[in-house]
Amino acid sequence: MYENYPIYPGIGMDFRLLELVAEEAMSIGLSFGSATSGTGFNVSTTVSEIVSTLKDVETPWKTQLTKLESQDTAISSLGTLLSTLSTDMTDLTEANGVMAIKAGSSSNNSVLQLTSASTNAVAGTHTVLVGDLATTSSGYLTEVSSASDTLSGSLVIKVGSSGTAQTITIGSSNNTLTTLASSINSAGIGVTASVLTDSTGSRLSLVSSTSGAAGDIYVSGTSPDKDSSTASGLTDKTTSTALSYTTAAAGANGSITVDGVQLSITSNTVSDLIPGVTFDLLSSSTTPVQVVIANYNSGVETAVGTLVSDYNALVTAIKTQEGNDSSGNSEPLYGSPTLTMLQQEILGAANTVNPNGYMTSVKDDLDPTLTGSMTIEEGSGTAVNVVIGTGTAANTIYTGSGVNTISGLAAAINAANQNTTLSYTASTDTSATYSSGSLTGITASGAALSGSFSVQVGSGTAENIVIGATPSTGAVANTIYTGSSTGNETLAGLASAINNGTALKATVTAGTDASGSTSATTSSATLTSVASASTELAGSISVQTGSGTAENIVIGAAPSTGAVANTLYTGSGVNTLSGLASTINGDTSLGLTATVTTASDGSQTLKIGSGTSGSTGTLAVSSSLTASYGFSASVVVDSDGKSSLNLQSETSGSAGTLTVNTTATDSNGKVTPSLIAGGIGVKATVVTKNGDSTLTLASKT
Repeated sequence: MYENYPIYPGIGMDFRLLELVAEEAMSIGLSFGSATSGTGFNVSTTVSEIVSTLKDVETPWKTQLTKLESQDTAISSLGTLLSTLSTDMTDLTEANGVMAIKAGSSSNNSVLQLTSASTNAVAGTHTVLVGDLATTSSGYLTEVSSASDTLSGSLVIKVGSSGTAQTITIGSSNNTLTTLASSINSAGIGVTASVLTDSTGSRLSLVSSTSGAAGDIYVSGTSPDKDSSTASGLTDKTTSTALSYTTAAAGANGSITVDGVQLSITSNTVSDLIPGVTFDLLSSSTTPVQVVIANYNSGVETAVGTLVSDYNALVTAIKTQEGNDSSGNSEPLYGSPTLTMLQQEILGAANTVNPNGYMTSVKDDLDPTLTGSMTIEEGSGTAVNVVIGTGTAANTIYTGSGVNTISGLAAAINAANQNTTLSYTASTDTSATYSSGSLTGITASGAALSGSFSVQVGSGTAENIVIGATPSTGAVANTIYTGSSTGNETLAGLASAINNGTALKATVTAGTDASGSTSATTSSATLTSVASASTELAGSISVQTGSGTAENIVIGAAPSTGAVANTLYTGSGVNTLSGLASTINGDTSLGLTATVTTASDGSQTLKIGSGTSGSTGTLAVSSSLTASYGFSASVVVDSDGKSSLNLQSETSGSAGTLTVNTTATDSNGKVTPSLIAGGIGVKATVVTKNGDSTLTLASKT
């Protein structure tokens, strides 16, 4: 209806626009005359009031947007902190994280230098004796006056005695030393060729790409041989000089002895002899190098410290959002459910390190009684049954006669959860000819043990049995270690460690004879010492002199089917170091001498010496011998259903009487238990609320 309003010259305003402004003005309570009445109005004031009215709608939106932007910034900041904390946790918990990293050290970095220890490496100490380093084959052709001299003929190269010979024929594209080197390198023969130039001329150098004997370079004009200097089949046409090949270094395998086992190596970078460990050999040595592989404790400490710091930073940031800023205004997330949710997530993650749960609640006023049984298993440990009533089954907790309530069930579980001090009780069976006895019985045979104890047979040397791994500094004499693997710390693991005996390793040393005297022309092998002269051996050793046939020396009598070739037997009942030495010395065809030495503590060591000087008399000795401790162990279940370790002497009569010590004396002379068995690892609590009782279970680890 406003389309036909005229536009008056000089005024410059469409009456339609005036009408719209008037409508807006009326909506905000303004009143003025008609547009043609002559009564004017203040346009600036009117528009300002209109804009102000519109802003009343816009302002809350802007305020809300500003608040949302502040909340977004706060949430983003918390998200960054939470992400950092998550990364810290992952580093500590993932299979290849910092907990799995190993650190290593070498006692002589000029001989052996560690380069890496992967997550597959096992913590422990290894002895490495570096004999000869592996060498890489190299050689060179006769010198020519200039690298641009023209060549003719052909060159045949073979890598390794069983390699395929490859012929390089000289043509227009490879008739100089420089182009010949390029031709050899592109042929993929397994050698690297280069031109060496000095003031006297140039020569072609060849270096094998493979170290050790398998990379030996063979060069000739036709069929490659291994002469130190041989015709190469090439001629310098410029001077009419036939070129020959000279071997600068022959490819040869090296030799090292790792933990008493002599091994051949093709490279001085060794990555497969000690699992997960890579090391470089830098020089040979007559002194063994101690290689220690340990857990990366400093890295773990740093990671845990970072986790704690980042956790505290996140908690501080959350607490900040729960208060006011420096101006007294509420923080962006004050009262927001986001904070509550984040706190619950953090607490939930923290609780995962201490698993817990609860059973269905029961009404106290009904005076409930329980029947039946349940099973509790902590981690990968042994499952323990919990039975309402009495009984004698192994790995079972019984509440007892008449005990059938929730509180009684909790008391029985907590009683089994207590650590048990283990002591030794000798058998009172006077008819037994072999001394024996048992340690205190425990409810769960799979419970973890800690500490140590000692066992002495007769008047012999006491043998210590330690729960855990051999220390990084090396095993202590007359000590059995159960090992650190899961299960080794249980009664079964303890029995296994005792019954498996100790391995007698053999270490070969050049430059000494059987008596231990220094000799530059002979070599000898030393076996790990045993506790005493009466220590019983089992197994065999293998001794090889030079490149001769290996001879096996077996503890015991020859089998009824007849002796095996190249095998000596100590004889029936001959199972000591002295008997082994006597067998070796009694067979002159071996060309070996054996000497037994006794230390002040009664322990004995056997040294085997080569009777042949020079390289032909080099000894290679491997050992599968084990030494018995003079007593055996087994796990038995008592009449009350508890498992215990039973010890029995292997020597009859009073000479085999067992003396077992399960206590330790501190510096003040106080005697305390030294062998402890952990409980089932679960704590029980009865929670009562509003007349309902619930049994809750929580892991101690």
